[in-house]
Amino acid sequence: IVKYGFAVVRGLPAAEGVCAKFANLLGVIRATNWGLVFNVENKAVSKRAEDNVSTEDIAYTNLGIPLHVDNPYREPAPGYQLLHCITQDTQSTEGGMNTVADGYYVASTIREQNPEMFQTLSTVPIAFEYSD
Repeated sequence: IVKYGFAVVRGLPAAEGVCAKFANLLGVIRATNWGLVFNVENKAVSKRAEDNVSTEDIAYTNLGIPLHVDNPYREPAPGYQLLHCITQDTQSTEGGMNTVADGYYVASTIREQNPEMFQTLSTVPIAFEYSD
């Protein structure tokens, strides 16, 4: 984590509750409006209103989730986030990959290559807020 900004943990059982149990070894899990754990799962996207399937959140689709920051509006902001694949669609040949970016490395590169831009990015306050 120190060198790359993320870590891959292998060998955890593919079962509900394992990710939370592992996370508790690292520290206290803070609840959000989604609870202690948020399940990212593909729920069939239906065109029928009575099916009541949310298509507003990409986490409920089989679409790739682009790079983003979760919960930047929380105080304090999350320190770590864990992803644990319990099941994967074995019928599909696409998907299942994660993309990560090390924000500290990006900031360090900007500081070296464009100090003026870094000064702006590190001193101009930006307000984040949650809207449902």
